[in-house]
Amino acid sequence: MTASGRRNGAMQDRADDGWVCVNCGYLYDPARGDPSAGVLPGTPFDRLPEGWHCPICYAQKSMFDRL
Repeated sequence: MTASGRRNGAMQDRADDGWVCVNCGYLYDPARGDPSAGVLPGTPFDRLPEGWHCPICYAQKSMFDRL
């Protein structure tokens, strides 16, 4: 594996660490998913269904920032 390949992998790992809703502070953890919305554990944020929203304040995905 090249150094750049390792760097890309590390960046991907960081991207999947979690996301926070800037509106209410809800933390989306890909390892847990969102069982209340039928999102299975292990689902990365970028693979959430199009209509998925914050389960607390109903903000759209665009209102989330990476941790």
